[in-house]
Amino acid sequence: MRRYNIDNYLTEMSAPEAEQLFGLTDRYTAADVKKIWRKLSLQHHPDKGGSTEMMKKVNAAYDLLKSGGTVKKMSQQDKAAKYWKKINKNRDIAKKHIEKEFDSSIYVKHLETVTGLKFEIDNEEIVVPNTSPIVMLKVRFKSVKGYDTFDLSLTIHMPSLTQSLSGQDQKEEYEVTFSGDAILSGKKYKLYHRNRGIRYINSLDISDPELLFPKAKIKRHMKTSSKKSLKKRDVEAYFRTAKRARTTSQGDYAIELKDEGMYIIVTRQVFMRKGLYRIGLYKRRGQYSYDAINEYIALVPEGPNEFLEMLEELGKSKSTDVIRILKKYKNKIEDMHVRVSKL
Repeated sequence: MRRYNIDNYLTEMSAPEAEQLFGLTDRYTAADVKKIWRKLSLQHHPDKGGSTEMMKKVNAAYDLLKSGGTVKKMSQQDKAAKYWKKINKNRDIAKKHIEKEFDSSIYVKHLETVTGLKFEIDNEEIVVPNTSPIVMLKVRFKSVKGYDTFDLSLTIHMPSLTQSLSGQDQKEEYEVTFSGDAILSGKKYKLYHRNRGIRYINSLDISDPELLFPKAKIKRHMKTSSKKSLKKRDVEAYFRTAKRARTTSQGDYAIELKDEGMYIIVTRQVFMRKGLYRIGLYKRRGQYSYDAINEYIALVPEGPNEFLEMLEELGKSKSTDVIRILKKYKNKIEDMHVRVSKL
C-alpha cells in the first residue's frame, strides 16, 4: 500500500478507497480526477470550515488517482479488494434471488404427489462462505415415516477471480451447478445434475421441482429399488441421513436407542470378499467414546433390504427390545446369526 505524508501526518489509502471517495467507476481520466479534487478541496479545506483529516484524505486520493486510469496500475492487493467488493455485491443479489424465487413447500407437495409418502423439510440453508466466491442452497426433504430422502443442491459461482485480476476481457458469466439426489428404499440415485453458465442471476429458474425431481425417474426407481441388493454405499448413505443414525470417530456406525446413552454399534467386515455387519450393544461415555456391553450379539450379511428396516426398528426401541428385534429379522434375513439369547 502506498503512503502519503501531508502536513507531517501519515495517511494511508488504497486505490479502491480513493475511487470510492471520489465517486469514480472503473473508467475515468486525469481531467475527471482533477475536477472532483477541486470540488472536494473547496468543500473540505480547513480555511473554509472543513476538516483537516478529510482534506488529507482528499489530497492522498488525488495523488493516487491523478494519472487517470490507475486501475491497471493497482497492486494485487488493491485489485483483489476491488474485485471482492464486486463479488460481495453479486453474491448479495444471488442470495436475494434465491430467497425470493425458491419455495420449499412447492417441492414438498411435488414429492408427496409423486411418491404417495408424507415429507418434511429436514434441513434448508443458504450458505455464503467468507473465503469462496459462491452462494449455495442446500435442502433435504425427508419422509416422515421410513428413511427415503431427497437432496437439492444449488451452487452459484461468481466470475473467475484469476481472470479479473489479470485484466483479461471476460463475459460477466456465473457458473451454476444444480443437482437433485434421492435415497429410495436405501438405494442412492442421482436424478438430475447440470452445470451451465448464465449472464443474469434473475434468469435462473429454481421454481420447478419437476426439473430436479422428475416424476418418471422417481417412479421407475421406486419400482425397482426394493428389488436391488444393498451395497456398501447404500448403507453409508443411510447412516448419513437417518434420524437416529451416525458414524463414529472409528468409522463404525451407531444407532441411538430410546433409553439414554444406549447405542447399537454396527461394524462392517469383509470375509471371503463378502460384506458383513457385526452388531454390538454399547453405552456412550463422553462425546466420542463407547463402552461395550456386548460387542458381538449378531452378524448380518450385506445385501438384504430388510437390514435397513431392522436398523430403523432398533432406532425406535430400547435396549431391552434389541434381542427380540434381532430374532424377528433372523427369520427374514438369510444367513443372519444371533449369538446371544439375552443381554
